[in-house]
Amino acid sequence: MLKKIIGLCMLMMFLFQQPANASFSDDVAAFEGKYPEIYSTIDPALTAKMEIYLQDVVYYVVINYNFDNSLNVQIKNAVASVLLTGETYKNDLLPFLLEQSENRELYQAQLTEMKAIVRKEVLVRLVLKDPPATNDIPDNSLILGQDIFFITNTNSYNFSNSLIAAATGSNIYYKFNGHWFNLSDGSITKFSDYFNSAKFIDSSFNSWKLRKWFKSGNTIENFIMNP
Repeated sequence: MLKKIIGLCMLMMFLFQQPANASFSDDVAAFEGKYPEIYSTIDPALTAKMEIYLQDVVYYVVINYNFDNSLNVQIKNAVASVLLTGETYKNDLLPFLLEQSENRELYQAQLTEMKAIVRKEVLVRLVLKDPPATNDIPDNSLILGQDIFFITNTNSYNFSNSLIAAATGSNIYYKFNGHWFNLSDGSITKFSDYFNSAKFIDSSFNSWKLRKWFKSGNTIENFIMNP
């Protein structure tokens, strides 16, 4: 079972882009210092743009993180997507990196290190993303296998996602009036059962392995990483 690293809800970190932490900034500085023949001779504004770019790649991966796909593949795709989408880097960083790509050996070394820096920061942010406490999950939430669905107001509670969730376990838990109930063992047969404390299964919540949380709208939180 995934060991809890820290009891802190990191939702706001995923909704709003955060400044890079000290370690990330140090890694970027060390990366630039490793190639003084490049980064000490170019416009400081372009160096700053590179730092912003790496932060954008981290943010892109975290926001779009998909449990089912390899993290390394997601980083690779993000490196290209952030660079090529829109106008942000089109007229400065993109031409610079294209120029660097002419020296294939040096360029590949830089690209490999850039991905490693991004991966390290993404892992930090995702590991800090801890599964929720039972009180954080609102009523009218359903747990299918390892996935939580807030069925009152989500666009993700659909047949496809339900099938995927069901493949992670046969359990079906439902939260009503602040308590959890097991809908998969036949113990709930009438509405009055939801007011019978003998039917509450709250005490077992901390032992449940949770993978995804489909929240309001299109918001999805992920709890387990795929390397």
